[in-house]
Amino acid sequence: MALLRANVTASKSRGHNVALLRTFHKSGYRAPGCAPTVNGSLRIVAAAIRRATSDKDCGVSKVNGQRPSPAASPDAVRLPDPVQDDRVFRSRSGFRPAIRQPLHRNSQPLLLRFTIAFPAMKKTASTMTLKPIVLLARDRLQKRWLKLTEIAMNRGLIPGHRDYVRFIILARGRVGSNLLSSYLNSHPGIVVKGEIFGAKQLRKAGPAAENDPEAHMNSVAFSVYPHAVAAVGFKLFYYHASRATQKACQIWPILLSDKNVKIIHLTRENILRTHLSHVIATKTLKWTQAGPINAVATAEKLTRLGFEECENAFIKTERWQNRTEEMFRDHPMHHVTYEQLTSEPEGALTKIQKFLGVEPRALASFHTKQNTESLRQLIQNYDELKSAFASTPWSRFFEE
Repeated sequence: MALLRANVTASKSRGHNVALLRTFHKSGYRAPGCAPTVNGSLRIVAAAIRRATSDKDCGVSKVNGQRPSPAASPDAVRLPDPVQDDRVFRSRSGFRPAIRQPLHRNSQPLLLRFTIAFPAMKKTASTMTLKPIVLLARDRLQKRWLKLTEIAMNRGLIPGHRDYVRFIILARGRVGSNLLSSYLNSHPGIVVKGEIFGAKQLRKAGPAAENDPEAHMNSVAFSVYPHAVAAVGFKLFYYHASRATQKACQIWPILLSDKNVKIIHLTRENILRTHLSHVIATKTLKWTQAGPINAVATAEKLTRLGFEECENAFIKTERWQNRTEEMFRDHPMHHVTYEQLTSEPEGALTKIQKFLGVEPRALASFHTKQNTESLRQLIQNYDELKSAFASTPWSRFFEE
């Protein structure tokens, strides 16, 4: 569904979504009267698009009771018709695509955010395991829907705006930035992009991104969005763009000079946990987890840490954090920790939503904690390491 005119059941990104939806299908969940098959789930998206688009969508909706012909609209945007009467489809399905359209402009309904309401399920061991998978499926579909609306706005089919709060999530890796991003992305008025200035992302974007980082930022993150979107941000790590070209590094002074950009500074109190998480993720190649997806056995995580590598990680991380506080001291800044997000998420997320100027609401994330074991269970030489750091300022990291 990456292309507006494409067959929603076959696109470049279909492989990932197919694997995701098949996992969802294998989990054993069945909505009343409708098994969540891959094509069935994509039909839900197509049906929602057909209902939400207007007469300017040339080929999707009817104009004066008839569909425009391809000859009359050479650039017509057409979607397949997998469900002749989507009302019948909705009545048979436990899934309910909802298009919220509270705003109108020149009598033109606006495409906002695509959400799926899942049937209520009793809280059992199996449904609690399934919940992250359900949230992951919803998150992926929402992102595809948002991409679809972006394409439509760039073609002039849907009005959009740039008058929203801009922010960045400033952090280092393994402190819960994926967790926070997924929480915020579940809010219909917030969009959070990924690590757009990470080394991998810059290589994928090509030389143009490094030669003009500001244009890259405005194109990938601070672009045109539906009017319901009130805050847009992206993830930026302390070391992003540092190994790129000299032009790419200019993104830092660009952000520093714009005092309107809000900063969410995300840290983790226990830096030992941060470093250990990085070592385990590098070892297992599992960087995220959603319920049973990507879960790793404790035996595979067990690792040995050296005193010097831990000390260097502690010093470097604290230096990054202090430098960030100093650099962006003139910006609106909100500091939140990983521990707050996991121990009291409702309170922490409410404060962040107020900081971004959106109406607070209950948020959800498909991410689950990867390393739930104690430090002693994950570090082979835990006692040795704890003794070595006993007389240092970092001895508190070993108190659990």
